[in-house]
Amino acid sequence: MAKFVRRTGLWLTASLALNLFLAGLWIGGFAAESGESPFEARFRGPPPVFSAQGILFALPEASREQARDLLDAKSGQIRAAIEDLRAARRAVAAAMARDPLDQAATNAALVELRGRTESVQSVLHGLVVEIARDLDPADRERLARAVFQSSLYGIPLAQLLNPRGRRFNAG
Repeated sequence: MAKFVRRTGLWLTASLALNLFLAGLWIGGFAAESGESPFEARFRGPPPVFSAQGILFALPEASREQARDLLDAKSGQIRAAIEDLRAARRAVAAAMARDPLDQAATNAALVELRGRTESVQSVLHGLVVEIARDLDPADRERLARAVFQSSLYGIPLAQLLNPRGRRFNAG
């Protein structure tokens, strides 16, 4: 009988520990800003690199098709700039992973990354200006607010924009 009680006590203790651990993971996932559990985040695909829904929703209905056409025309340029940015990020990661750390190579890779980041921003900001050119002042103000004053603006502009899915996600 004492053996049964001891074994049952061990199983209950192990069960309680496992339940507390899993509950902590679940609650921790909701405490994060994403609002999703770690399990959901693990199986979620990567965010798109460039999507234009933020811009398109800010535009009046009559201007959306023209903006879509402009996005289609610039898609090759956008895709190339984003791929260059990704290559620069990979180069920084490779430079930092070397043992011993070559500070000069790492700094050079970071300078290249800053240049590629500026290049992507230049392309995207130029696109926003081209879209805004034919809008009236109230629509331009709404577009500027949606793009540059959004709570998501800390996230690269490329993640805010998406007219027709993930086509700009170059890899």
